[in-house]
This record gives sequence, structure tokens and C-alpha cells, in this order.
Amino acid sequence: MGKFKLIFYNLLIFIIFCSGIELFARFVFEITEEDNKNNFRRELKQKAFGGIEDEASNYFSKCPKEKIIAEGVVGSLIKYANKDWACGGITVKDNKRVTIGQQYPFEKTVHVFGGSTVFGTGASDKYTIPSLLQSKLNDLDNSFRVINHGFASLVAIQQLQKLSKTNVNEGDIVIFYDGGNDVVQREIYNKPKGTIVGYNKENKVGFFLSNIRHFLGQNSKFYYYLAKLKLYTQGNAKSQKKSICEANEFNKVEFEKKWLSYYQTLIEAKNMIEAKNASFYHFLQPFLDYSLLEESDLNYLKAIGVKPNYDLCFVRLLSSSYQNLSFSYSDFSSQINGTSLADALKNSSLDINPGYFFIDYIHITAKGNKIVAEAIFSKIFK
Repeated sequence: MGKFKLIFYNLLIFIIFCSGIELFARFVFEITEEDNKNNFRRELKQKAFGGIEDEASNYFSKCPKEKIIAEGVVGSLIKYANKDWACGGITVKDNKRVTIGQQYPFEKTVHVFGGSTVFGTGASDKYTIPSLLQSKLNDLDNSFRVINHGFASLVAIQQLQKLSKTNVNEGDIVIFYDGGNDVVQREIYNKPKGTIVGYNKENKVGFFLSNIRHFLGQNSKFYYYLAKLKLYTQGNAKSQKKSICEANEFNKVEFEKKWLSYYQTLIEAKNMIEAKNASFYHFLQPFLDYSLLEESDLNYLKAIGVKPNYDLCFVRLLSSSYQNLSFSYSDFSSQINGTSLADALKNSSLDINPGYFFIDYIHITAKGNKIVAEAIFSKIFK
């Protein structure tokens, strides 16, 4: 009994101590709601969503987190518990993101597979890549219907699994648009056969702690200023250890050995589709160029590069790993009817810092999606 009393008193003292620090922080620090978002909201409104304010309103809408259910890690069995929902410019019907402007009747279908970038995180329904493709096709030929098969977290093998359960007819077009999620698995976690769903299931404690940090960051001023102190000490990312925050020096043989299963998956998808007298195209998606944004706008880089579950070091490592993928992609692109869009945003005619197309290390705004959709459309239909 005495042991439980001791634990209770120690816990009570700890709670009182933490409450006192929090009250002190709230009394001393006067911070606005904007500041309490770690500078993120203000930076994005001014730079990423400039000129498309409605998109910013949708993006910052307070939407409930939709529960995802998965039977194992098979891509075709990953879906939302609620198959129909809508919030913040996002509409999902029968577990698929709505494509605006679909034509009926139609003769052919364009199937677009990928992760959250195809789904359209960061854009409302009419500005997802599939919806923008549908709009361009409507101007060209109203016989095409575009379907958005994108789902957050999917890697290439899971896209293939979804494709295998999809009705593809002669004359249809299948597009794989990916790269980012596979980089996370193969380069960060060193799991060439890994999936994000599988990783999440294996690391439930870590994600629980991550959610706690996120809650504290949104609701505790003391924790908020501790996070700001950490970010300040992080400073210019060049001060971080290269060996930790950058990919190893590119070794073509070793890299392609690690990525062989990725390319084999894409080759299998291409063969599957061509056997049905349909067409297959692969597009390597754009990725945030860390060094470019570090030199041009470090404050924006910090705003989008520090989240409860990752930091600048993680983003820098991803960026350099993705550059390695871009180097190897040309060796396999002819086998998968592939096109690299790694530099599509950098080469845009828009007078904008290419880093401002990104709302994090991989997701892009409606402006970025328009450039990507134009590049895909030009490759296939021109």
C-alpha cells in the first residue's frame, strides 16, 4: 500500500509541476494562433497558396481523420472504413476520390494509380491530377473517362495489386505515378519489400507517441516553445552531420540491386496491361529539392519540413535519396514506358520558386498538379 501511495504522490507532484510550467508559459508568452502552427499556415498561405486562396481554406479545414482498414498489406484490400465521405474540398465515393468532369457515356478509361499524390492531398477535387487530366481530355475528346485509384501510403507493389483487381479493357490507358513512398521504404527504412501500412502496424508505439507530440504541439505553449528551441538549434541544415542526413554516395550497382524489385513490379504491370491491348505509362513524380529551397528560403523549408513525425534531417535524407533514384531511372525507363517528372516543377514557366509548389516533401498544390497533368497529357496524347 505504501508503494502505491508513493507512486501516487510522485505522479501528483509531476502533474502539478508540469501544470505550473504550462501556466507560466501561457502567462509569459503571448502567441497568436498563427504562431502556434509553427509558422506553417502563414508561410503556405503567402507562398504556396498565393492566388488560390480557396485552396488554402480547403486545405486548412478541420476534417476528421478517416479510419483506414487493411487486411494485411495487400493494396487492393486497403480502404476507408467509411466508403463515402466529404470534407475540405475532398469527396470520396465508393472508396475512390471523385474525378470532376467524368463523361458519360464513355468509350475508354484512363486509370491513374499511385499514393496520396494521385489521391490529391493538398488539392480540392477539381485540382487533383486525374481531374485535371479529365478536363484536358474533355477539350480533346469526350470519349475518355478518368478514374482516380490513388490511395495514401501505397507503394508500387500495392498499386500492382490494385491494378490486378481492376477491370481494364482494350484501348484503355493505365498510368502509374509514384516514387516517393518507395523511397521511404527502400532508402530510409532499408526495406525493399516494405510497405507504409506494414511499417505502421509494426510501430504502433512510435505512432502513438508521435500523436502525443502532435497534440502537445497544438495545445501546450511550453511544448511549443521547446519545439521552437529545437528548430532554432537545428538552424541551417548544413550544420547537421552529412553522414546522417544525406544518402550514401551513389553506387549504381548497389542502388539498382536494391531497386530491382521496384522496376520488376512496373515491368509486370506494363506486361499485364499490354496483354489486354491497353496502354501503360509510368511517371516518376517530382520531389522537393532540399538544397534548392535551403539556399532560397530556409524559413519556408523549416515551415514545411518539420512535423511531429519527421524533421529537416529526414527531409534532407529523402531528397538526396530521391536524386539517386532519378539517376538510375533512365536505365529502366524504356522497359516501363517511363518518363521522369523529377524536374517538371523546376522547369515551369511560372515565375515562382519551385519549392513553393510543395506543402511538404512530396505533396504539391493545385498549381503543381496543373504542371504535372500537362506533362502527362503531353506525353500520352500529343
